[in-house]
Amino acid sequence: MRLETTQERPPQYHVLGRRAVLQVAWEADRTVADVAQTFDFLMGVTPSNLRETWEGFRASGFEQVPKFRYRPFTFDPALLKRTLYDIDLDPLEDPALADLFRDKRNELDLQLTMLESRESSRFLYGSLQLYGGIEQPLRRIAEGLLDGVSPDEDSPEAGEGGDEAVLDAEGFARLARAEVEAYRASVPDLAPTIEVCDDVTSLMVSRGNLLISPETRISPSRASALIQHEVGTHVLTYFNATRQPLRLLQCGLSGYEELQEGLAVMAEFLAGGLNHGRLRLLAARVLACDCCVQGASFVETFRVLHHGHAFSPRTAFQITMRVYRGGGLVKDQLYLKGLSRLLRYLASGGVLHYSPCGWESSASNTSR
Repeated sequence: MRLETTQERPPQYHVLGRRAVLQVAWEADRTVADVAQTFDFLMGVTPSNLRETWEGFRASGFEQVPKFRYRPFTFDPALLKRTLYDIDLDPLEDPALADLFRDKRNELDLQLTMLESRESSRFLYGSLQLYGGIEQPLRRIAEGLLDGVSPDEDSPEAGEGGDEAVLDAEGFARLARAEVEAYRASVPDLAPTIEVCDDVTSLMVSRGNLLISPETRISPSRASALIQHEVGTHVLTYFNATRQPLRLLQCGLSGYEELQEGLAVMAEFLAGGLNHGRLRLLAARVLACDCCVQGASFVETFRVLHHGHAFSPRTAFQITMRVYRGGGLVKDQLYLKGLSRLLRYLASGGVLHYSPCGWESSASNTSR
């Protein structure tokens, strides 16, 4: 009997495995996605009394630490965790797919633990696990921007601009809807909700829908850039993910936020709207995160931004609130961190691919 031979030399033995996704993988995907869509992490850690706390903080002469209130849970974190860990990943033969599910399960577990720990010291430790600490190179970049970029262009996006010079929330919503209509010429089923609501701090894309705070005031020179940040990156990326077989992509892969926000800020630059005020705002967020991690109080961090770096009281409050909400959320470092790493990637010869359905990454819930 003659033995048949082949000239094929696979790089590793996994190449010889199955070429089809097992049913157990689709079941795991469905369960993970169902749990992820049961709760909204960012909404869960965003205060519901922002206007009240700002007015009280201002009335106290910027001396009294705000007391934030949060939305009650509509789910049981313990039951969701039980559902997550009832998923049997052992039968998955593809190690890459198993790692994706395992990493996302761990991330959801951590988010649920953080929600249970709101307003406690444990929340900050979970935040550091989720988003990482503030690296010294990033801190130096932020300090360089704050020291080297003129403070004359304070960002009006936190509600600072005068009534005549800025777009209000409804005006920005009209621009966003017009942008969506332009995309619908290529993708007719693109239909995100664009809504002005009281439940967000400024702008937020949640599960493909753009939510806009009624307090939003945006300079016309920044409007196009923010449209590309929110619609051109976050909304389209989510829509692209809904067209993929794995629902996991709609939830956002574990750790996706850094790349997603880096791409979104890069889109602002490509739209010609990444101005001095925006750069200083992103740098200030990194500095505020570092202050929080180092143990500074809300008022102390506010003073660093307002007195030390010439941010207006309202903008300094917004930045500080975003970082101290929940007990210390260091997510806001990711905008500058993602941009700096993306620039290093491009400088080394990397290439970005863009299509009518957005940048090549996945996102679920992001805020500007």
